[in-house]
Amino acid sequence: MASILRWRMASRARGPLTAPVPAVDVDPDGRGVVVVVNVNSGDSSATLLGGPDLPERVRAALPAAEIVEPGPDDDLAAAIDDAARRCDVLAVAGGDGTVNLGATAALRHDRPLLVLPGGTFDNFASTLGISSVEAAVLAYREGLVGAVDVGTVGDRLFLNTASVGAYPRLFDHRERLRSRMGKWAAFAVAAWTALREADPTEVVINGRRMPVWWAFVGNGRHHTRALIPSRRTRLDDGLLDIRLLRARKRFSRVRVTLDVLLGHWGIGATYAQWRAATFTVSAASGTLRLACDGETFDAGSTATFGKITGRLRVFHARPRR
Repeated sequence: MASILRWRMASRARGPLTAPVPAVDVDPDGRGVVVVVNVNSGDSSATLLGGPDLPERVRAALPAAEIVEPGPDDDLAAAIDDAARRCDVLAVAGGDGTVNLGATAALRHDRPLLVLPGGTFDNFASTLGISSVEAAVLAYREGLVGAVDVGTVGDRLFLNTASVGAYPRLFDHRERLRSRMGKWAAFAVAAWTALREADPTEVVINGRRMPVWWAFVGNGRHHTRALIPSRRTRLDDGLLDIRLLRARKRFSRVRVTLDVLLGHWGIGATYAQWRAATFTVSAASGTLRLACDGETFDAGSTATFGKITGRLRVFHARPRR
């Protein structure tokens, strides 16, 4: 019963608009597909509706595919790159960080990418209309593949968003709490803690020095006025969605925290949004801490964001026209 329900849910999903690409030959049982399963990713070991774990579900859905399960001490990026080198279709099962590695390898070796959600938030899979392994396999068997843009910052890619300021701190807090509290409770507590304790980040944008709570850079237009971009209907517009929250009031931490937790409520004059093909932000002093698709890192004193347009081929649910 659980399996039937998952397939019905998959058949109702809708994906984004993408650029057309030549058809991809697919084998219904998955011959030519190499699947890299990150068993340490987010909630990948959890069951859905009482069903089997993620690797077993992948084997059941694609019995002829090769499945690779790197261990906790293995180099996940190297395993994905090796799979991309020798496959016809690269599939990755995990969260947004795993999918980011898959996109990097798929671009390097010019392979179509099949995303199998199994992480904490699965934002990119959700944008593709892929809510489960079954939804992904349905898109694969129907040959629903299109070309999408990816964002860039330095030598890194991002599929969803990159950010500067308080939000990387939020991710760092969330990762420390997630194993004890679960993803949503950890996110709420981390948002409150990180923003309540954070000071604005001094940055330089377009030659102007300013204190900001954060700057978000989204891969493509997001159809929401919320401070945290989320919903997208197309992935081939060639633009970055830039959102900036300046720190103008001395006692604005509570307001900023509530803006995060309550979505778009409370947005005021400190909030700016625009779209562009490139965006550069520099630290007024020191280095920038960035988050890309949920992974945080130090980016040096200057970060330049751009786009690679229409080169990544991905399987997605049938779009709503």
